[in-house]
Amino acid sequence: MTIPATILGITVRNQLEDRNFKITWDGSPAGYSITQYNIYRSETSYVGFVLVGITSSITLQYVDTSIPFNFDKTWYYKVTSVNSSGESDLDNTKAISDFNYKAFEKRFPPYMERYDENL
Repeated sequence: MTIPATILGITVRNQLEDRNFKITWDGSPAGYSITQYNIYRSETSYVGFVLVGITSSITLQYVDTSIPFNFDKTWYYKVTSVNSSGESDLDNTKAISDFNYKAFEKRFPPYMERYDENL
């Protein structure tokens, strides 16, 4: 058995109202006997990726609820597949911004009024 191929089709959706990001991806091609998927997050696109979640071989989504709150912050995600031979490469990266002004304004209108006054 060989190490699985790089995961493709990664998408990340900002769900600021719930303070999380939903990550989805395409499954590994048949024949790799996947045992799990690992989800990594970083503050940069090239280093510092930390494992934030693990899903089963049939689950192709993960909701990251452990995001530190930062205005206008961009997070980078990678997903790998794992089998008995090892883990796929961390080649494919997807970026998402932490700040969604309209959703934030809807959820915290008094704060936004004070924020606008200080501009």
